[in-house]
Amino acid sequence: MLIKIKSFLAVAAFCLWVSNLHAQPAHAPLRLGQVDIAAAVIHYQNPLSGAQLDAEQTRALVASLYQTQLVNQAQINQALQLKGDEGRGENFMLPNPYLPQYQGVDLALPKLRQARIHDKLIDNPEGYAQTQEGYRINANGQRVYYGQKPVAAWYAQIRNGGAAAQEVCAVRFEPGQQRSYRLQTFVSAQAAQAAGWTITHQYHCGACSSLQDLAVYIGLPDLTAPARLCAKRGYGQNANLGKVKACIEESTGLSPACAESWAYNAMHTAQNCMGVCLQTYGGGKSEGLDVLARARGAYQLLVQEKFQSCPPQVPSSNRAVRQVLQQAGCPLENEKTGKLNACLWCDERISGPGFKYQAARTRRNSGLQSEIPREHDKLFYTADHSRYFSASNRQKSP
Repeated sequence: MLIKIKSFLAVAAFCLWVSNLHAQPAHAPLRLGQVDIAAAVIHYQNPLSGAQLDAEQTRALVASLYQTQLVNQAQINQALQLKGDEGRGENFMLPNPYLPQYQGVDLALPKLRQARIHDKLIDNPEGYAQTQEGYRINANGQRVYYGQKPVAAWYAQIRNGGAAAQEVCAVRFEPGQQRSYRLQTFVSAQAAQAAGWTITHQYHCGACSSLQDLAVYIGLPDLTAPARLCAKRGYGQNANLGKVKACIEESTGLSPACAESWAYNAMHTAQNCMGVCLQTYGGGKSEGLDVLARARGAYQLLVQEKFQSCPPQVPSSNRAVRQVLQQAGCPLENEKTGKLNACLWCDERISGPGFKYQAARTRRNSGLQSEIPREHDKLFYTADHSRYFSASNRQKSP
């Protein structure tokens, strides 16, 4: 009976919050970086909880999230246990997660990507030729990871079903108000809920776990485009990381810590995937060397600032999906399997683990749809972002 009463109160509080949103006057211009989303057509929904906000309600949610204040970011950063100044941006609060690269054989290798298709567990369902994620084998046969040891150890646990795969990041406002709040990593969703905290995303807390960054993720569905343009300011040199960070902050409104993670990711991808990306966006094949395609890609990306990769051989059986993918620059090489184009796959396997570890929040682990549809991805709907400002989440002052 007590559980039913609590459930009823939670639903009632949510309904009251939604009705209050309707009663509020139209918001003044709301800017996320350089983008005014006051009239943006954005919708937040969570099929697990049943939350379904219209555009006006979603904009109000974004505004409320963006005005909050995280009080323990330094503690969250320290808990990541990333160290050293190699490749560190000038005046950055966070170390570079990719340097120094860890070399060793004491860690289990991450398992291949898997998906259940027709009741069968299939390895590498997208059919990638290069399947190693987060590491490479050098010419001497040594295992070299694309990141510091904490990154490599965490990613192996995530892919292999270790304890880190069960962790969640949760939020709790300071007593008596709903502006200042703390983040904390819990060993499981059940532990966070039992402690009275609100889950904000899957896995541990990190540089992008703040509610300000969540507001940006909801309000700006496509962060890839501004990140790409800002990456140009780095010219592949770590000495220019500060320029990339400043550009990301100004264009998107991400928090300083989160912008640092995005800057590190953009620079690392530029340093390790430039040739592949030039060839991809120059219309070349995903494998082998195509000098002409790379020249076309250099002109298209660096001069015209266009990110389009729509080779005619991409299969397409769904015209509507094809149109969406074309508008997004054809991020998939194969729509039927969800295989990313070669540039995005290079970023995913080489830079992805370091970014996911340090930033912590991603769209998918926050239960948010991505601009890049992937056939076999799962979204973490345990995080219900409509609940932060409900009456049930208000702590009483001592």
